[in-house]
Amino acid sequence: QSQSQSQTFEDYFSVELTGYAEPVKIDVKPAEGVSFGAVRLHDDVGGAGCFATLSVKNWGTWPLQVQARVAREHAQSSCFRVALQSAALMEASTPTSSASSLQLRASPAAHTSELSFTVSPGEPTVLSIHFDPYYAENTFPALASFAGTLQLLQAGTGRPLMQVPLHAELANARLEVPRSMQALLFHVPVVGQRSEQQVPMRNAGSTRARVALRVSGESAAEFYVEPAELSLGPGEVTHMRIVYQPRRQGQARAKVSVMVDGAKQAYRLGLTGSCDHAVPPMPSQSE
Repeated sequence: QSQSQSQTFEDYFSVELTGYAEPVKIDVKPAEGVSFGAVRLHDDVGGAGCFATLSVKNWGTWPLQVQARVAREHAQSSCFRVALQSAALMEASTPTSSASSLQLRASPAAHTSELSFTVSPGEPTVLSIHFDPYYAENTFPALASFAGTLQLLQAGTGRPLMQVPLHAELANARLEVPRSMQALLFHVPVVGQRSEQQVPMRNAGSTRARVALRVSGESAAEFYVEPAELSLGPGEVTHMRIVYQPRRQGQARAKVSVMVDGAKQAYRLGLTGSCDHAVPPMPSQSE
């Protein structure tokens, strides 16, 4: 009887298993990638670097294991790192001027060149992208623009899902002064008179330059410069006015320091002035 019953079950009860492969579909925001815009070193409070967010969304019906990796296609890619926002974010600050990035206060120690995470269906996972301008400047001093690629792969299979471009620039204010005017000579016949020269300056950098001009040296009291402070946009040209007005007969030496906010060192112009007489010479008898 048990054998007959077993045969009956086989005849009338069966289990059908059906499987299908769901296409994997994700997208990211910002869709165009992550751009930090122009990063000014002295605006980086604490020297931690700059941070931006990238949102990854899974449009499928099942959780997706994703591997995020900064591609090592160029040496400069090492300036970028990635972390989960929950692990990296400490305090959000105001948005930057770049439309596609958000500056965050975070710990760069939480960031790495590669990580894995799970993206639940319909719920975006937010990544934090880190760019280190100090490392970039010290490691690649000849570069002003940095590019990288964040690869999103299906974990386990290594199947490429998406490539996200990364971009940042080092905003530098670089002044140009004619080489022929980096050492200036002044002359007046008599104390009380004055001589002046106009020196052009051009901002050859990529960001607005805040410039301070200062006279120093053993005879600084006999020179002055105008204006004391100025601001120059990229490509703009202006002039500094340097005046020599001696208080004594003889030679005077000083220098003008041109200090650009954020630059490592100042430009210096050498000044040399000479005055022939302390008082006007008496006319000769023949005159």
